[in-house]
Amino acid sequence: MSLTPAQLQILKAAILAGVAALSFSASAQSLTSAQLTTLRTNILASELSAKCTPFGDGPFDIAAAYNLPASPAFVVRRSRVQTDQIGPTLNYVAVANLTTANRDRATTFIALNPSSFAPTADVETYWSDTFGGALGGQGQATRDALAALWRREATRFERVFATGTGTSVSPGALVVEGALTPAVVAQACQ
Repeated sequence: MSLTPAQLQILKAAILAGVAALSFSASAQSLTSAQLTTLRTNILASELSAKCTPFGDGPFDIAAAYNLPASPAFVVRRSRVQTDQIGPTLNYVAVANLTTANRDRATTFIALNPSSFAPTADVETYWSDTFGGALGGQGQATRDALAALWRREATRFERVFATGTGTSVSPGALVVEGALTPAVVAQACQ
């Protein structure tokens, strides 16, 4: 079945209205009116300003663009890490060379955080100290791999609200996290 351009526009408007209705009360972002204003200002200052309308393809196109990684890259600390992601990240030459005390530190952390945890600065220091030293020549590689596990790149949308430097050495902090929906774009562009 082939749709005419007019039918496509009606279908997109219906989908947008449905998404807006579903996400109005349960939006992942739950943006405040001040945040919506900030988002609108950012969109209007971008190459997508002409698409900032509450209808048509604009909200879909803007959401798609803002859900891509920020450019230039802006590194943030992940909000949650699954505990089972630690094992595959470790270099087992380094693990084999851990002292008994440091092996106990790793075991204690996993016992206290059986499913997931927030990789805060103190958690990062804890693991960096646990894998401190040469450890069979793999200590630094393990510390680097763990540091990479604690971080990720923010999306263009998240970058609008993020704070901090945004480097791998000094990751930024997320104020708003998650995907930008066309419904939220439509709210911001009203």
